[in-house]
Amino acid sequence: MASVLGLVVAFLAVIPDLSAAEAEPWPQEYAVTLRVSPDEAAADFSRVQAALDEALKIAGEDRSVRVVIGPGVYREHVELVGEPDRTYAPVAIVAEYPGRAVLSGSRIVNGWRIGDDDCFAGGAVEAGEGTMVFVQGVRLERVRPDRLPRAGQYRVVEKQIRLVPPANATVADGLVEVADELPGQVLCIQNMDTVLVSGLYVRQSGGEGVRVQACGAVRFEHVTSEHHFISGYHFEDLERLRLVNSDALRNGKEGVDIVNVGLVEVVSGSASMNGFRAAERRMMDGDAFGLIANSVREMSLRNFQAADNLGTGLGVFYTTQLDLARSKLLNNRTGMTVFRVGKVALKEVVLAANSGGGLLVMESECAAAWSVFAHNGEQSGEGSGAQIVATDHALLSLERCIVSGGATGARLLEVESLATLGQLSGNLYWGEPDGFQIGSAGTAVDFATWQALTGQDLNSAWGDPMFNDPAYFEFIPLGDSIWYRQKDWPVRALTESETTAARRQYLGEDAAP
Repeated sequence: MASVLGLVVAFLAVIPDLSAAEAEPWPQEYAVTLRVSPDEAAADFSRVQAALDEALKIAGEDRSVRVVIGPGVYREHVELVGEPDRTYAPVAIVAEYPGRAVLSGSRIVNGWRIGDDDCFAGGAVEAGEGTMVFVQGVRLERVRPDRLPRAGQYRVVEKQIRLVPPANATVADGLVEVADELPGQVLCIQNMDTVLVSGLYVRQSGGEGVRVQACGAVRFEHVTSEHHFISGYHFEDLERLRLVNSDALRNGKEGVDIVNVGLVEVVSGSASMNGFRAAERRMMDGDAFGLIANSVREMSLRNFQAADNLGTGLGVFYTTQLDLARSKLLNNRTGMTVFRVGKVALKEVVLAANSGGGLLVMESECAAAWSVFAHNGEQSGEGSGAQIVATDHALLSLERCIVSGGATGARLLEVESLATLGQLSGNLYWGEPDGFQIGSAGTAVDFATWQALTGQDLNSAWGDPMFNDPAYFEFIPLGDSIWYRQKDWPVRALTESETTAARRQYLGEDAAP
C-alpha cells in the first residue's frame, strides 16, 4: 500500500530501465485545488487523509486535482488507494511553502531524496545502475497489462498502487531491499525547517539508511534502520535532534552518526549489533560504534541501549554536556568512550560484559551515580582491560556505584594521577585484590592502600555484590526499582599508621597522611 510521506512530500516512481521513456506531461492547470491546513479555518481540510480521499473521488471523475498542503505538523498515516477497474486523472500533492517538511509513513524506497524545494531531486547513481526518475506527484492510471508504466506513474494492482522499483532491488510488502555496496543514502533530507519521520523502516543498502543534513528541528520516532553497509543514520548540521524509540541495527560501521548538532535527545531505542565490517576485517573495530556523536552542544540519552557492537557502544567527542540515564551498554568491544566532553553525568547506567573495557574518560569531567561497571575487559587484549579508565587530564567522580571485575584479572579503576579523582563515596568494589592502578605504568594496589593513597572512598566497601552472571545484565531493572539500591556498606575505618605507611611508600617519604 502506498503512503504519502507528509508535508513536502509526494509519491514518486523509480524506473531505471525505462529512463529513455518520456514522461507524460503534467497539467499546467488543475480542474480542482484542495487546500489543507491545521490552523486556517479557510482551508478545505485540516487533515491530509481527508483531502486525499476527496481528491481520489474527483480524479475518478476524470478531473485533475492538486492538493496543496500548508505549513504544520501532520501526524497521521496517509495513503492513496485506487480501484483496479477505474481510470484516474492526475493527482498532484504539493507543499504550499518550500522548506517545511513533515514525514509520516511506514515504508521507504531506495533512492528517495528530498531537496531544498518542494520536489524530489535525483541523487548520484553509479555507472551502469541506470537513471533514476523522481516526480513531485502521483498519477493514477489504469494501464494495459502489457505496457510498462512511464515515469511518474503507478500501476494499480489489487486495489494497491505498486511502485516500480530500481533494477537491483527486490520488493516485498512495499519494502525495497537493495543488497549491494554502492555508496549513497536511501533517504536524504536537506535544508528543511522541521522534519518529522514516524513509523519508518529502512533496510539493506550499500551506504547510509537515512541522512539528514542542514535542517532545523528534526524528530524521528518509531524508526528502524538496519543492515546498511556504512551507517543506519547520519545527522549533520542540525539545530535540534530528538530520537524516540528509534533503532539502528546490524549496520556495517556505526548505527547512529551525529555531527555538529545543537541539542540532541535520545529517548529509548537501541543501537546494537553494528560494525559487521570489523568482523569481515574490512576496517578496525575502533571505527565501529553503536552511536557516535561529534561536536554536540548538549546531549541526553534515557532508556537507551547499545549492545553487541563490534566496536564501542557509545562514543561522544567534543561536546559541552552529556547526560546518560537509565541506560545499558552491554557486550560491546568497549562500553563507552568520552573525549573532550565538558560535563558527563551517568545515573543508573549499566556498563557490563564489554570485552575490551567499560568506561574510558579522556579530557572530560565525568560523574557517575547509582551505576554498575561489571565484568568489563575480560578479553581486553590491547584494550584498556578495566572497568573504568580516566586519563589525559580527566576528572572522575563515583557515588554509590558497583565496580566489579569478577575474578578475571581485569582492573577495577585506572587513573592517570591523584589529580584525576573528584569525589569517590559510598561505592562497592569487588574483583582482583590489586585492582586499583594510579598511572598507566604504576603499581596496582589493593583497596585499603587505594583508600590510604587517595584519601577517598572512606565510606566505600570491598565485597561481593552477589552479581556475577553476565547473562542477566540485560534484565537489571533500572529507575526507582533499581536492583542494587544500597543502604550502608560494611565500612572498615583505616588506622592512621596504615594511611601513613601507604602514602610514604607510594607518594614519597615526606608525604603527609
